Amino acid sequence: MEPLEQEGKLYLGRRVQQNGEVLANEPFLYDTRDLTTHAVCVGMTGSGKTGLGIVLLEEAALHGIPALIVDPKGDMTNLVLNFLGLSPEDFRPWVDVEGARRRGVSIDEYAQEVARSWREGLAQWGIDGSRIEHLRGRSRFVIYTPGSDAGYPVSIVQSLQRPDLSWDREAEVLRDTISSIVSAILALVNVESDPVTGREHTLLATLIERAWQSGQDMDLAQLITQVQKPPFDRLGVLPLEVFYPEKERLSLTLALNGLLASPRFAQWLEGDPLRVNTLLHSPDGLPQMSILHLAHLSDSERTFFMTLLLEQVRAWLRKQEGTTDLRAILYIDELYGFMPPHPANPPTKAALLTLLKQARSQGLGLVLSTQNPLDLDYKGLSNAGTWFVGKLQTANDRNRVLEGLVGASLEAGVPLERGALDEIIARLEARTFLVNNVHAAEPVLLRTRHAMSYLRGPLSRDQIRQWKEGQREVLRAKVAVAPQAASPARPAETPARLTAAPSQWTAPSPWGDLTPQPPVLPSDIRQFYLPARVSLEWAIRNAEQDGRTIIYRDKQLVYRPALMGRATVRVDNEAYGVHEQRAVVRVLSVPEDEPFVSWSAQPIVTQVRDLDDQPAQGARFAPLPSLLSDVRRMKAMERDFADYVYRETTITLSRHRALKLTARPDESLGQFKRRCYQVIEQGRDEEIRGLEKRYQARIERLEERIRREGRELEQDQAEYQARKREEVISAGESVLDWLSRRRSSRALSTASRKRRLTEQSKAEVRESWESIEDLQTQRQELVGQMEAEKSEIQSRWSETADDLDTVQLRPRKTDVFVEACGVMWMPYWDVLFDEDGGKERLLSLPAYESGAE
Repeated sequence: MEPLEQEGKLYLGRRVQQNGEVLANEPFLYDTRDLTTHAVCVGMTGSGKTGLGIVLLEEAALHGIPALIVDPKGDMTNLVLNFLGLSPEDFRPWVDVEGARRRGVSIDEYAQEVARSWREGLAQWGIDGSRIEHLRGRSRFVIYTPGSDAGYPVSIVQSLQRPDLSWDREAEVLRDTISSIVSAILALVNVESDPVTGREHTLLATLIERAWQSGQDMDLAQLITQVQKPPFDRLGVLPLEVFYPEKERLSLTLALNGLLASPRFAQWLEGDPLRVNTLLHSPDGLPQMSILHLAHLSDSERTFFMTLLLEQVRAWLRKQEGTTDLRAILYIDELYGFMPPHPANPPTKAALLTLLKQARSQGLGLVLSTQNPLDLDYKGLSNAGTWFVGKLQTANDRNRVLEGLVGASLEAGVPLERGALDEIIARLEARTFLVNNVHAAEPVLLRTRHAMSYLRGPLSRDQIRQWKEGQREVLRAKVAVAPQAASPARPAETPARLTAAPSQWTAPSPWGDLTPQPPVLPSDIRQFYLPARVSLEWAIRNAEQDGRTIIYRDKQLVYRPALMGRATVRVDNEAYGVHEQRAVVRVLSVPEDEPFVSWSAQPIVTQVRDLDDQPAQGARFAPLPSLLSDVRRMKAMERDFADYVYRETTITLSRHRALKLTARPDESLGQFKRRCYQVIEQGRDEEIRGLEKRYQARIERLEERIRREGRELEQDQAEYQARKREEVISAGESVLDWLSRRRSSRALSTASRKRRLTEQSKAEVRESWESIEDLQTQRQELVGQMEAEKSEIQSRWSETADDLDTVQLRPRKTDVFVEACGVMWMPYWDVLFDEDGGKERLLSLPAYESGAE
């Protein structure tokens, strides 16, 4: 199985066979470079399209790739709901109240249920808290709400400012940008004007172009003023008053002025500037996942904002150097309305088509998602190199998707078989996608992994405000800590919150009694150092989650001792074919007055990826408990650790006694059950085939007798008919003799014999019918007996299906190898600060990564 964490690879889920079976040992890793040729995700409601998008963006964040996330529906706001502890308290503020009511449980109970479900779901995909911590530490997630103060507002003031492009070299690009901006502004005030022939569009575009060419910026207020009093008197060859008289310009002026004067529009002029660099990177330089939430906007407002955004992206790309790596992502969660098919031509369409064709060389990857295949320009989307196709219910939807998919394959020179793809798409399950990547040999099926973010559905504006309030607490903490910014170890801006291990409050104590060097120990006692990878800033931000504002007066990196044991254990069992090797690490705290520590106690960490040979510079060392400096007692602890590993190491295998089958160590319960079911089905089918074979011989003999009796019946019926004819003829002759007065005893005797033979033939026909009916009855009874025995066989095999138990395998004591048992020095940041009320406190914060836990 490939490792899940690979440089430049996005772990999106697992491969799926065409029969629907998820291949647990085949993770689906998507090369980030492939995204520079863009991607399209199509699927109906319920296909798992949103989950795929969130998973892809989570992976991008883990790899430090920033993204602009256009969120017209509100689903992508769930990206901010990633919780390190996955505890019910984390989920409680965000769970659906109505969901709890429908289930008849309290909010707390529902939060516990959701938290448990999320932990179990992530565990099934090999994801734990350390990966969530890595996600939160590598990137910052921000919700922007243009035109609203629910999230962080976005200012469009600078959108009419002159781009830093040369008119000599980039005139075409600048004019395209102006055309798109003007179209968006006119759409916002419900004015229809053709970009080529419309006088409203021509006037506004000319005003902006003249300002930019003269090196001046433009804003909406200046634009309104100049509409009424333009700084020129001709447009083209016509005087301005002929082309667009002042009285008629007044209506456009009033419309634009009404927009600017609207209290609602005031929100568009506040907040962070709409600049790509600002959106892709936080003030501290971290990659940023900017969620541009548009669900609260009208269609015209969405088009307006999207046009400004796309033009800013185009201008930003012009300044970037070429690269083959993925620099950033532009993700649009619903493309409907932004890129419709011909003849519709909103201002966003041209910009999107340009980005699809040109963004690759600057490392910008577009991911375009939609659930409305019939409303998209698939000729433009044929430029996409990767297609994620989810469940599509109607044939029209599938045909439209296949049009774009096959078109993309022809562009890449690898034509696809349309009929086979249509059959696969028609039977896709939820969260399963057909992935066609022009960089791969053939299409594959993907089952998306469990999202690390809590998919609770779109956040309301009140919930977004609630989230922003939490962020404001972080900003206030930044301001509080700002006086220390002059210290070289503390940058002026701190990174996004990183949750480390739980903090521990201790009584104030001077650092004077701590030593600058680790204590000298007997050579038989080894010392190890856990790397100090959590900076002071990140450790403080974690501690501030409980509502404290920490303005520290002094700080010190302190190593505190713990007991560490590390062992390798093998479990070999020839009978079950098990040959497993495992690593066991336990790091335990040791109280000063404790003569003995149980290895079963709650550990500080249970996994250690790597260790340092030397402590960090400038650190100080806490006193060593007597247990950790006593060679004899440490030897005893080492032996106890070996016993602990022996006792606690077990491999539990599922077993089916009746079938004499045992699961393999790498085989999940579900896989083992499927294997048992296959054996059961095979045994049942073989027994049924044997039964059918036995009965079939008897049935065939009866059927042969029925056919033979049928042939005899036909002969008897023919003879009966012949006898009846002879009897009629004989009777006629007797009548003629009687009429001619020629009486003959011989004739009477012949007629009598004829009647007797006819009756005899009739009796033989009746006997043949009765024989056939009896044989058919026997056949039906035989078939009934066979079906009854088949049902008994099926029932008997079915009863054995769940006859499962487990067998536990343990190592031999000689297969436990203790590699190390000694002192583990754990790094902590000690900060001295004043609590509310002026009381001095010493806070000790872990400086080690919780990913080591």
